Amino acid sequence: MTTLRAVGTAVVVCVSVAITHITAVDAISDATAAVIQKWANAVEVHVAGNPDEAAATVCRMSYQERVDMNAGIDLFFRALQGTENRSSNSRAVQAVIAVAHRAGQPLPAAFLKRAAILHTDAAIYRALFPRAPEPTVPTIYDSMGSGARVPPLLRNKRLSTDQDGEFVGSGIGDWNWPFARDLLDRLVSRSNEERDPFLGAWYHAIAAWMLSKGLYGDAEDHLHHAAEILPNDARLVFDRASYAEILGLPKSQILSASSPSGGSVAVHIPTATATNGEAERLFRRAFELDPTFVEARVRLARLLDVRGAHAEALLELTSALETSPPKAVAFYAHLFAARAASNIGRQLDASDHYRDALSLYPNAQSALLGVSQTALLEADVTGAVATIERLGPKTVAPDADPWWRYDLAAGRDASELMLRLWAATPPAAVQAGRLH
Repeated sequence: MTTLRAVGTAVVVCVSVAITHITAVDAISDATAAVIQKWANAVEVHVAGNPDEAAATVCRMSYQERVDMNAGIDLFFRALQGTENRSSNSRAVQAVIAVAHRAGQPLPAAFLKRAAILHTDAAIYRALFPRAPEPTVPTIYDSMGSGARVPPLLRNKRLSTDQDGEFVGSGIGDWNWPFARDLLDRLVSRSNEERDPFLGAWYHAIAAWMLSKGLYGDAEDHLHHAAEILPNDARLVFDRASYAEILGLPKSQILSASSPSGGSVAVHIPTATATNGEAERLFRRAFELDPTFVEARVRLARLLDVRGAHAEALLELTSALETSPPKAVAFYAHLFAARAASNIGRQLDASDHYRDALSLYPNAQSALLGVSQTALLEADVTGAVATIERLGPKTVAPDADPWWRYDLAAGRDASELMLRLWAATPPAAVQAGRLH
């Protein structure tokens, strides 16, 4: 599987001339008004979840168009939310304000959600709308050295690419993700007391989708930002814990040894002990926030077993199984309970748990091998061999063993979560002549 990871670098490519120029009000030109108009039209007509022409419009935006758009986007947002009272003789300024006023009807929040979904879909479907690379585009990170924040529209963060534990190169992260987050940040109430439910649903669905695709570099930024604005959403705490747990898995830890040194593509992965400890803390927090979040408890138990707390892991798993968890989660619980029981010499209990796991997924290699191992430890050679002989074509089917998909975490449900998100997105009002 090919994955994208965040690049650690001490070098920040700064394009201060361009960025300081486009933040000035007088930088709002006819080109700015035109690209904002085109963008607002795309938001209006986009059908959530579809790789339509509106999504293609965003995918095909050049870096220069993003620069032009960035020059007027703050003005657009102020006008959208009714806080722009500026009078200006500039035709371009007035055009941007007019577009914003039309887009904000009847509710500015509805436009922001539709816009976030448009950029979400542009990121998801961008492979369908390829365009020639722009060699002059600067690589911009989170700051410009002086502490100034790089506008989301201009983010071009470099990410490393690895495949099966080996680095194969680097690429530029998709700017649509930080811009979509910026759009939804504007739904956060100033009192910080309320959160639109759409926020949590979007952040969780996108985290799941990123994890399902191995976009760990994008997921790191996404989850870091989620922690800032939704620190007590159990789903997102779980996603953060899962990401930390993924970093502790062998497929991630092996990258520490193969990471290229120096240059702009060095990747820094925490030690298994450190990242597993963070995952354990966050899984506990997720379960505190939502005591019904049984998968958080099951994953916590796996980490307890990994660090040697086998008896504590068994207690957690026993409690988890008493709640009749979903099929895949129940499989994990039995698998981990078997491992923990085996680790403290309770081979019969381990065998029972492995067999319970097999009752859920009869062709799961992880459970079959576990049964064979416990039989061997009990000097049951015949039983050990008989179980091994069950391995065959059925046990290599993609859906035979949930353990193969453990590293996806919520990504196992990414398709379902995305369908819910698209269905929950308010449809654009179709009013003739609303946007021209």
